[in-house]
Amino acid sequence: MDLAADRYVSISTFRRSGESVPVPVWIVALPDGRAGFTTDGTSGKVKRIRNRADVTLRPCDLRGKVADGARETAATAEVAEPGTADFEAVIGALRKKYGIQYTAIDVGNWLKRRIGRTPDTVAVVLTFPS
Repeated sequence: MDLAADRYVSISTFRRSGESVPVPVWIVALPDGRAGFTTDGTSGKVKRIRNRADVTLRPCDLRGKVADGARETAATAEVAEPGTADFEAVIGALRKKYGIQYTAIDVGNWLKRRIGRTPDTVAVVLTFPS
């Protein structure tokens, strides 16, 4: 999957009305040809994915700006909860690809746990059509 080589991708999820909602995310390739990212389990994108699994992806910058003519890739998204093999695979790949930046997120989650807030992080695993 070529998009996993990009630093950021804009993932478009869809509201029940059919309106697309694009947001930028970090993305990683998984060894089996799928890709993934993490997000807050209570986020709007997770709620939309649970209602409608089809998504589209396009390379973007940090702020989510997509270049004119950027390629679009369709995928099916599935939410992976903490403790599952898919969740651990995504976390491991993110640590490897983003290094110290991902470590900063881990520190933030550790701090949340210290003050009594449990981070609601989930992984989203993307499967691409053959």
